[in-house]
Amino acid sequence: MARFGDIMRAEELKAAKDKFDAWLKLDRAAKQAAYATAVGNNKRVNRASRIAYIQPFGAPDKFWYETKALASAAATPAPNTKEENDAGLITLVLTATAPTATTGYVLATVPTGAGNVSARAKKIKFATVKVTERTGAGAPQISRMTGRPYLKYATNTVSSPFGVNSSASDKSEQGARKALRTALLGSTPPDNRFVGFSPQGDIGNIVIASA
Repeated sequence: MARFGDIMRAEELKAAKDKFDAWLKLDRAAKQAAYATAVGNNKRVNRASRIAYIQPFGAPDKFWYETKALASAAATPAPNTKEENDAGLITLVLTATAPTATTGYVLATVPTGAGNVSARAKKIKFATVKVTERTGAGAPQISRMTGRPYLKYATNTVSSPFGVNSSASDKSEQGARKALRTALLGSTPPDNRFVGFSPQGDIGNIVIASA
């Protein structure tokens, strides 16, 4: 049985539902135009990329896939701006995923030791870590989709693929997640920072030819 308070909100919720239905009927161009005029500064920043090498979980030892990964921020941003916060988050993720040139979750070059080989990745779904950081207090906004009020927070989000860290004692995907979470959040996790992961997909059949 509905509560009296729910019944009193019926007209309000019906209006929001009608507005949401109208939003769903908009074509892609109309929705993109609405997002382009959004108030706030959460628009995705174009990330610089670099060639990197990742050893997928479950792949033969010393095998690396060549792919594109996150690169350092291109310029020094102005203080106390979204761009500065974004650059700081990029640095945090790069430090956590590639602590050195030869033993990290994402490498800049293939290790030069004997037996190391690589191939270019094609349609490979690497494991991914995503870090979101929220700055400042929420600003009151009206939803374009429902017309209802909500708080909009300024956020920065940075993600990176990752694989096996050859120097880690636990080379499983779960072990890597645990280590990355600790590196990104520290012993006392900040209230405004959140870490999430997407699992590795199929990496195909990898065969290393014998010498």
